[in-house]
Amino acid sequence: AIRAMAAAAFGDVRRLYDMAYVEGGCVGEPPAGTTVDDTFGTYASDYLICVVGLAAAIALLLSQTKAAPFYKKFGANYF
Repeated sequence: AIRAMAAAAFGDVRRLYDMAYVEGGCVGEPPAGTTVDDTFGTYASDYLICVVGLAAAIALLLSQTKAAPFYKKFGANYF
């Protein structure tokens, strides 16, 4: 009943894993409908997040603020 309500509220719900397959040691091909999206959009968003994080870290390290170098390095490490 909960799964049907979730499907109605959020569209078709996909399970990206199959516990029987995982418990069996992931031998062979994964079951249909359980693989992660292998599309241009998936990779593009992943790389965009990486580029934004690196740009923020570099901007923080190169900023001309009077913050101590330790704080700049610590903040850039966060990204």
